[in-house]
Amino acid sequence: MKILVTGAGGFVGSWLCDALAAHGHQVVGFDVRAGETAGVSEWHSGDVTDLASLITAAAGCDAIAHLAVLPLFRSSDDPVSDLTVNALGTLQVLRAAQAAGVRRFLLTSTSAVYGASSGCLSEDAPLRPLSPYGVSKAAAEAYCGLFARTHDLQTVVLRVFQVFGHSRTGDLRITVDGHFLRAVLQGQSPVIQGDPDRSYDFVHIADVVSAIRLALETDLPPGLVLNIGSGKATTLAQLADWCIAAANLSLRPELQPGSPASPGQWADLSRTRQNLGWQARYDLAEWIRATLQSHPQPPTGFEPWD
Repeated sequence: MKILVTGAGGFVGSWLCDALAAHGHQVVGFDVRAGETAGVSEWHSGDVTDLASLITAAAGCDAIAHLAVLPLFRSSDDPVSDLTVNALGTLQVLRAAQAAGVRRFLLTSTSAVYGASSGCLSEDAPLRPLSPYGVSKAAAEAYCGLFARTHDLQTVVLRVFQVFGHSRTGDLRITVDGHFLRAVLQGQSPVIQGDPDRSYDFVHIADVVSAIRLALETDLPPGLVLNIGSGKATTLAQLADWCIAAANLSLRPELQPGSPASPGQWADLSRTRQNLGWQARYDLAEWIRATLQSHPQPPTGFEPWD
């Protein structure tokens, strides 16, 4: 297939482009940043709200993987830009798909749409977002459902939980796992802000990429929504303890006051297994050990899920 990837220069996008090319697909990259990404045969620099640029990039494509996004950590400071990129941007990419005759459309969404919902969450759980980011991604999902119902577009939404893993350069990211690992590499205690029993569902970038690829390659019912996670809850206290133990340090996590506790969430993967035959393969604790053992040159590659 010829596949347009928006946000091709980002964390997930850069890994995805390489993986799609490795599986024989022709990849067209689109990103607001100028540049190139491994695996991309054709590159377009443009704004995700620019319909004309998107139609040009989508010409001749069989599918679109829409990853371009304004991330969570920027959403509260700039909710208007968050809405513009995440909701309007998705609408414009859907319109470009329709104009260019693209039949398959994938949106990477987020567990942030569940917000205040807690526990093991199926895709039918209430959407109760707690951030502008969650609201804008819920709106993006709604647009995908609309186009599936009214424009005969095969859309699929992947609600991705907390992603871990290295960047393409091997750097640790500005995520909670990255912060904890940087601390223990410096011989310091990981700092937990807020409730140490707050839990997340962590899923490795290799597993996320494999899920996206499978969703693009598989004939799925239009308008389908699928969770992408490990199906397990990990508390911040557990995560900190794993980092300390892997670094062979005699420390305890440092606890600091933080924002009110968010609800613990993890993914119900029943529908994902049924439709994609997919499950997460990478274990967070094992990845932490491998990362610290390989310091100062952490592994940059992975074996995709096949």
